[in-house]
Amino acid sequence: DTSRTVRLYKQMVPPAAIRGTDGLPHGERGVVWANGSVAWGDDQYSFIKIYDKDLALVSTISTYTAALSYESLGFSRTMQRMYVAYDDGATKSIDAWDSAGTLLDTWTTTIAFFIQHVAVNADESILYYAHGGVSTILRWDLVNDVALADLVADTAGYEIADIMVLEDDTILALYLQDASTPRDVYVKHYSTAGATLHTYSF
Repeated sequence: DTSRTVRLYKQMVPPAAIRGTDGLPHGERGVVWANGSVAWGDDQYSFIKIYDKDLALVSTISTYTAALSYESLGFSRTMQRMYVAYDDGATKSIDAWDSAGTLLDTWTTTIAFFIQHVAVNADESILYYAHGGVSTILRWDLVNDVALADLVADTAGYEIADIMVLEDDTILALYLQDASTPRDVYVKHYSTAGATLHTYSF
């Protein structure tokens, strides 16, 4: 009900909240676990916060500072892990977290691009990622730390807005048209070889 929603919001956002550190993060990044827990964050600020299904604060992840700025959040439906891609200087790293805010694993890569969107396959051997302004979906071998062939090439005039790996390891990608009113939006369903299985227009 409305009163409960307002009460929860007031509990989550203190009156003297400091933007980016206190209360509910105001950003566009988030994941949802099967147990109902959610994580929210913003790539302009260092804090990621995890709340349970009743919106009680479970954990504040303050690992990512100006020196280790995080760039995107991803999620594995199979592993039930949140993935945080971040810039630690000369390299890009990926951290895996559970819904309790426990760090489970870290991969350090030599990826040079800004990682705008990220997803990981079921056995955590392949990273799928995209960077802003284009719709190429790239792949990285997390075991051997080497680039793999791109999953799909760029579609001119579109950018990737999200990537998700399903339980069967197939991939969903959300496409957003760069400059149009209204913008064209569609989802493509890919095999692990990059073949288009389905297209869903909106």
